Amino acid sequence: MMQNSVKILPVNEAHLPKIVELEQAIFSLPWSIDSFRSEMESPDSHFTAAVLDGEVVGFCVLHLFDDEGEVFNIAVAREHRGKKYGDILLSEALGFADGSGINRIFLEVRKSNLPAIGLYTKHGFEILGIRKNYYDEPTEDAIIMQRTKNF
Repeated sequence: MMQNSVKILPVNEAHLPKIVELEQAIFSLPWSIDSFRSEMESPDSHFTAAVLDGEVVGFCVLHLFDDEGEVFNIAVAREHRGKKYGDILLSEALGFADGSGINRIFLEVRKSNLPAIGLYTKHGFEILGIRKNYYDEPTEDAIIMQRTKNF
């Protein structure tokens, strides 16, 4: 029996309710549907959903600024972690960035989020610095990471 694989698709309006639901379940200070809609509609944003059997199981928001980008948001539903969906989402976003002439990509991650830090490191991100008390609920430092395109 063949297992269905996850598909990475551009986000559309139908995906937003599930993305907001995931966001609220995962993050202590979740984005609003309007924030996601703004990214969905922005020509400077690459916003994708990981869809499995018609259900959104993760998403990634990469925002572009000239020749730089920033991973604004990436998440995978708790019940679907460990299945490489975050890896697939990030790989797709980085491939898009590389093909778009993006030379550097930044992100912030909670200091305690070791699985995410491991994922980012695997994809060539390096620690650039620390932002003290960047996150609220709970208060925590952010690690600033950067990936530079290899020429």
